[in-house]
Amino acid sequence: MNHRFFSAPKDRGHIRWILKLSEEIEKLQGKINPARSEEDAEQSDRQQPPPRLVYQSLLSPEVPFSALDHLPADSPVRTLKECLLTLTEGWIKCLYEIAPSLNDSLATIVDPEEPNTTREPDTGDHVRRYVLREFLLWKADEDIMLKARKTENIDTFLRTVPWMLQDLIKFFESLGRADTLHFIRDAVCDYVASCHNPPDASSVMILGGLVTTEDRRYKMRVEGWDILYAYFGDLVHWENIRSFCIDFEDAVLINQLIAMGRYKNIPDGGPEWVKEGHVSQENHFLIMHGFVAATMEFSDPPIPPIVTGDDGIATQRESRCYLVGRMAKKNPLAESLIQELVSRVARFIVVVSDMEGDDEDAGKVFSRNEEHEEIPWVTRKKSAAIGNNLEDVPWTIEWSFKNITSDMTWIRELKERGMKRDYFEFIIINQAPSQEFRILDEIADALSLVSGDVQPEKTMERVIRSSIPSEEQSRWLEAVNVEGQFSLSMNIGEIHYEGNRLRAWDILDKDPRFLSSFHDKSLPPRNRRLISKILSEMEKNGIISIMKSSEPAYGHPLLLYSTDGQQDLYIFYNLKPTADNILLQQRLSVQQLSESLDSFSRAVKAKYPQAVFAKGRIHVHYCAWPMTPPNEIPAFATVEGHLYRWNALPFDYPFSSHMWQIHIEKLLNKKLVFARFFQTTLVVSACHPDHAASNLKTLLAETRGHGWSVSVPGPQEWTSDVDSLDLGSLWRGIPPAAFNHYS
Repeated sequence: MNHRFFSAPKDRGHIRWILKLSEEIEKLQGKINPARSEEDAEQSDRQQPPPRLVYQSLLSPEVPFSALDHLPADSPVRTLKECLLTLTEGWIKCLYEIAPSLNDSLATIVDPEEPNTTREPDTGDHVRRYVLREFLLWKADEDIMLKARKTENIDTFLRTVPWMLQDLIKFFESLGRADTLHFIRDAVCDYVASCHNPPDASSVMILGGLVTTEDRRYKMRVEGWDILYAYFGDLVHWENIRSFCIDFEDAVLINQLIAMGRYKNIPDGGPEWVKEGHVSQENHFLIMHGFVAATMEFSDPPIPPIVTGDDGIATQRESRCYLVGRMAKKNPLAESLIQELVSRVARFIVVVSDMEGDDEDAGKVFSRNEEHEEIPWVTRKKSAAIGNNLEDVPWTIEWSFKNITSDMTWIRELKERGMKRDYFEFIIINQAPSQEFRILDEIADALSLVSGDVQPEKTMERVIRSSIPSEEQSRWLEAVNVEGQFSLSMNIGEIHYEGNRLRAWDILDKDPRFLSSFHDKSLPPRNRRLISKILSEMEKNGIISIMKSSEPAYGHPLLLYSTDGQQDLYIFYNLKPTADNILLQQRLSVQQLSESLDSFSRAVKAKYPQAVFAKGRIHVHYCAWPMTPPNEIPAFATVEGHLYRWNALPFDYPFSSHMWQIHIEKLLNKKLVFARFFQTTLVVSACHPDHAASNLKTLLAETRGHGWSVSVPGPQEWTSDVDSLDLGSLWRGIPPAAFNHYS
């Protein structure tokens, strides 16, 4: 059997079958030739012909030179034997010069650079001896495996296999090359396992050391990474460190250890396992939660939109930032993070693939936005002669989603061939071109959100307790310093504004420019969470719906303190006034003056002296009128990139209160002649107190028919005194504290 059939590092189970088969053959031979008594043996010897002798070559390495003493001194066999022994000694000496750790014929290790210096074998020496064992397993030569299994000493073994010494020399000379790194990784894992785990059915003794023959390998724990750093710093560096990861959890662990500074800034000048500016180490918050960035591209500083060349050609180029990252499938936050990022359609194009799928190159798409672009672009350009209309020229894509996936395939094949693909791969592309690169920060925000905004130091403490050896934990817990801690508490609690709170609805009627002075102010993290809570409640109540694909958004949420000390949601719309809106405002102003509640009530009183009245309220949403909005009302987007459309008419859309008044004019005021509705306030009348109950019943039935709820006093509380109703005072809601237009 040969390693050609089992060349992949993960295939090791065949070794166990080779050895098991050899054991069974030995047992069968024992049954065929059982032990016999002396009497049976003598009788059998008299009955059977003389046995056939099998001779062993005198040149065999297992035959000592002393066995040739019976030959003449000038015998060619003796000469060949001496030559073979000389070559063997020379090859072994050469091998020991390359890898001194292999020489276990002495109790100490001789340093080839300082021949007079010896030392006790350390962990690095034992691991290098395990590298030899891993190489023998990989070769999978049956004869060699049987020799290695029956020999406890490496030096003794080497003298019995002179034909493979040159291969071993070449192997240890090339150790550290990309295709040999898995031997070091397996050696570290088997060595650590032999120190902590008792032998089991999957272990086999080779050259005095226990090696696993299971295809399922041990994991790279902190102890393993420490060994690599301490003893293989000349072979292991940032560019090849992923080759030592058995699965993605190993990749997460080593990135977390590097982020915590375990393998950098070493006082004795040791190597640093970190590449300055590498995207995977740009945001430690992400790493601590198990998200590892793999590659990125950014467009800041922005590409000039149009460049005119000397040849008279104008060229327009656009570029979008992107990032590729990974997260273990078993990470409890993975699927929540996917849902959160995919929902941020105003900011990102997101494609998430399950890399354990059948497709070996790109995996299987697990989730993505509902995008209009089948193959999203990253950079594109178009050109036209000066004087021609550049807008009419189609774009030429220079770099796209396909190029990103090709790059990732190259990374997996070149640097991660031995790593199990048990992770989700995120490809995240900015929707808008020429943006500053903020994808890492925004993923961190999403992770913080789905994790419940746990304080970073709590996350760091969890990582330390789960990975750092127990005897070191107290020192790490005291010394760790988390950058970018939240200074404010993110605990907001439950929000129940809908049905319990009415925000001011007439702010823009009194000052159309009021919100414009707040829209460009940055929102602190806690305010963003509060906005998210309010919008989530509005979505549950059907007032808004989150969108699954991107479209232009002209509205942006704000958060302002109100006069009662609470914070309320406002939407700033960056719109230009249209001629239709100006005419609408003029027409409604006249209508509102002529149809006021007070004038209506006094007209009824003048006609029916015994008339009675009641002032009531129509219940509207927290920040929207309960009517279907016009199609032209655009979507609004949060800072995070969630895109919403309105299912009701928002207070903050220009002239929305006028649209609402037109709506209730048609549905109620023209139909219920005994009542008048104005915005959120109503007055209901009866020409005689005996008719109050009937009119109230009719009003309630009509409003319920439209899905509205009203509050009106019972008939016994109605009054004939119009002045006592204070009809000039409307249910306006709670205004912002900064608004000073209320008298």
